[in-house]
Order: sequence, then structure tokens, then C-alpha cells
Amino acid sequence: MDHDLAERTRSLLRTLIERGAGSELQAFRALDELFDEPARIAVAGMVNAGKSTLLNALVGERVAPTDAGECTRIPTWYRRGQHYEVRAVDRIGEEGSPLRFARGDQLAVDLAHRDPATVDHLVVACPSTRLGHQTLIDLPGHSSLSADVSRRAEEFLVADDGTPVDGVIYLLRHRHPADLEFLESFHGSSGGRGAVGAIGVLSRADEAFGGGLESMDQAGRVAAVLRADRRVRGLCQDVVPVAGLLAESAASLRHDEVSALRGIAGVPAGVLDEALSSVDAFRELDHAATDTTERTALLQRLGLFGVRSAIDVLRRDPARTGDALSSDLLELSGIGQLRHRLDSMVIQRVSDLRARVVLGRLAQSEDVRSDPAARAEWERIEANAHGLRELDAVALLRRTSIPGITGEAAADLERLLGVHGVGARDRLGAPPTVGRDELRNRVIEQHGRWVALRESPLAAPVAVQLASVGVRTCEAMLASDAGAAPLGSDR
Repeated sequence: MDHDLAERTRSLLRTLIERGAGSELQAFRALDELFDEPARIAVAGMVNAGKSTLLNALVGERVAPTDAGECTRIPTWYRRGQHYEVRAVDRIGEEGSPLRFARGDQLAVDLAHRDPATVDHLVVACPSTRLGHQTLIDLPGHSSLSADVSRRAEEFLVADDGTPVDGVIYLLRHRHPADLEFLESFHGSSGGRGAVGAIGVLSRADEAFGGGLESMDQAGRVAAVLRADRRVRGLCQDVVPVAGLLAESAASLRHDEVSALRGIAGVPAGVLDEALSSVDAFRELDHAATDTTERTALLQRLGLFGVRSAIDVLRRDPARTGDALSSDLLELSGIGQLRHRLDSMVIQRVSDLRARVVLGRLAQSEDVRSDPAARAEWERIEANAHGLRELDAVALLRRTSIPGITGEAAADLERLLGVHGVGARDRLGAPPTVGRDELRNRVIEQHGRWVALRESPLAAPVAVQLASVGVRTCEAMLASDAGAAPLGSDR
């Protein structure tokens, strides 16, 4: 994360604000406030893709409505708050008084006879620690039977003058043309940088393969195929499989549910294997300690894959505690991998992402264009914004085959430029056991590799451009190393 870039950009903004910029003053103030906000991450996908269930899993509790009620037609922001509260924001940005709501299996909001079409978005405050560094935005499903509902999701992401979003989680069931078209719209609206800002999620991954114990492994192979697809690769930085229902429920397993699962795991193997062959067979299991209603509730909470997985764990380790079982199921769900990708791709780079948005808006500002000093400062910031060069380079690598930087070399350069995290170990793929001296040696090795390509007379211009970004990244890493001098002669 380039803190200097954010500071310089914000300093320019505040200079313009202090000068009392005319018609753009309010817009400049709003851009300045962006730097103090958590990362904004939109959750998008086709109708019934499982967006709300996944959002609940990311929040760590059931707050998003998972039925087809009127609130699912309105973009809804979930942010950290001291207590639960819901407000509606109208089309001109006015925030109304708190709305009535009820907390049960999900958050039920009373719109107080408001027409959903008149509400721009809802804001839900929630005291969840998961929302400390991110605001999640649940968008209406696109490709809805209602053209207005579909349009709201599309307009939110693709409008050039819309609300800046730092990242998008896009739910895929497979390589559907409508999904790719939607992602291409977002890609185009973000200046060709959509691949940097989007993560594809193979949603309901367990359901797609019948809920068997091997379902997530199969889903992982499908995700790998999607990641390798050139068109998908240019639109999404990664594709990860997630069993959303299991992720949503595993963190809140109750003692009675664990006890029921433990009891069922003790059923003789032949009988239990038959019972786990289908949803109906499990409901009809002859088991004295649970009834059909309880087993149906387990299926509703965990899905067939979750039930099978929980029972498999308990059969292998009957003494497994409820907390340990919960952790096992969360790991199986894939939600941890998604959280890691969000952290490395969006949250760690949020200052760079915000600076990119602000610099883009200032480039179009008449106040900046007409002020020679402001224009000169904007040009200095842009010229030295290495964090933005990294983002642009990653986007270019992902959407285009670069002569001389393919296969393993492309993957290494993407890693060096921060797609797996901005720390030195993340950029170098180094495990925690690697010491500082070895890290420095690895940086020097990478530096030499990309200098050689940059200086090669046979290298294509675009390869030289990308290699130069890699060289600058290595130099910055060496310069930031305590006691290390930058390799100034190679700049």
C-alpha cells in the first residue's frame, strides 16, 4: 500500500477545498471523506446465485434477507455500528429516520409503505467485528424478470459518476454469458482495471456436485478451469469455490445441533451410509435420539454436504468438540480462502484504490484544469504513483498474453506486484521460516530478472513496460528494508 500516494492525493484535495472550489466543493469534500472509510465491497450476481447467504457468511451472522422480499430489490449497505439500525437513503442522498426491523432467522425490514423504487439504498448498521475494515454492499440480482431490478445492480457498478466501489465479489454458477457480459461492463467502467477489482466465487459449490464429501474438491477443479480461461481471467483476479450455506451456519453451530450430529454419527455404518445417500433418506432415518423435524432443520442449516461432512468428522473423531467441528466446517466451506483474497486484493490496497478513484475524478475537474499549480501537482502525483502502475500492470497481465512474460513468469510478476498481498513475503511467495537476509536475496534475484528483461533489445515494448514496474517494486522493497540502501543506479 502506497501511503505516500494517498497522502499526496489527499493533500491536493484539501488544498482545493481550502481554496473554496466553486461548484465542485461538495464533490471534493465527499472524495476527501472516502479516505477515512473502510473498503467498499459489492456482492453481485444473477438472481438466486446465493448472494445474501454469502454476505451473511462474510458478516458472521444472518442479517441479509435470503427470500425474494421487496428489500432484495434495493442495494443494501452493511457497515459496522455500535448497535443494529436500518435507514433508507432516497434518490437525492437524504437519509431518513431509522426504520423498524425485526431480528430472527434474518433481518426483516419494514419500509413503512415506501415504494422500493424511490429508495436509492438501505444502510444497515451491525455490531460485527467482520465489518471493521469493510462495508459490504448487497446488490439486487441481475437478469431478473424485473428489468428495473436488474438495471439497479448494473447502474450501481458501471455508472462513471456512481459510488466508488473498491472491489466486487461476483457469484458464478458456471461460465454463463450473462455473467461475463455483466463483468465486462464493470471492467469497462473501471478503466480497463476490472480484473484487479473483482473476485469470482463459484457459489453453492457443494450443491453443484450433489453434496458428496468430494464436492468441494470437484468444485476446486472447476474453479481452476475458470481461472485459466482467458476471458474469465481478464475479468476476475481469482475464482474460489464457496459453500455459502455451510459457511453461513458453521460459525453459529448450537450445542443441540452438535449433540444431534454426534448421536447420528454413532448409528451403525451400513444404516448411516444409506441414510446419507439423499435428503429424503436422511429425513427418514430411524434414529431414536432425533426426529424428522430436527433432521430437516439440520439440512436447512448445513445442507446435505454440511451434514455429511460434520458426521464424517465425528465418525473419525467422536470426541471432537463443538468449537473444533465448527472450525472444520468453516475451513471446508471455502470462506476462509475468500476472506484471504479480499484482504490481500482489496483491504490491503484500499489506499491505492481510493487514490486512483480520486485522481481520475480530479483529471476531469475544471477547477484542476484551470489552476496551473493544482494541475502541476496532479501531474507530479500521477507520475510518481507506483501503486497505480502496479494495479495497471496486473490488469494488463491478466487480460493480455505478453510476449516474454507468460506462464510461470507472468504468475511470478503478478505475485511480485501484490496480487497475493503487499507484504514482502506475499510478494515473494516466501514462507514465515525465511529470514530477512534470504528475503533480501530473493528481492535482488527478482530485481536482476526484471532488469534483464527491461534491458533486452529483443523484448517487446509492453514487456519492457511491465518489467520496469517489477524493477521499481523491487527497488522500493529494498529501500524500505531497515538499514538497506536502494539500488539507485538501476532506476
